[in-house]
Amino acid sequence: FPVFAKGQTAPGPGQSPVYAYLGAATGKLPGWNFCKYVVGRDGRPRGFFASNVDPDDAALVALLERALAEPAPPAPAPPAAAGGEAAPKQEAPEGKAP
Repeated sequence: FPVFAKGQTAPGPGQSPVYAYLGAATGKLPGWNFCKYVVGRDGRPRGFFASNVDPDDAALVALLERALAEPAPPAPAPPAAAGGEAAPKQEAPEGKAP
């Protein structure tokens, strides 16, 4: 989705896929600016906080700390090349970062 495009939060045909996912997972959609979703390292939403909740609210901070303390999910396996073998690693040109 375009990062700087306005996203529609209200359900319907124009609703942003991000808000459709977050709303389905939490049962809550933003009603105003500065609503906050806490999303875990695995991509699953952990909570929703309305716009009137301060960023330093104890419950919000505690949930953020719990989410950050969760172990990172395992890295995805590299895509398989034709024949079922792992795709070869691509080397960067000398002096260039990959």
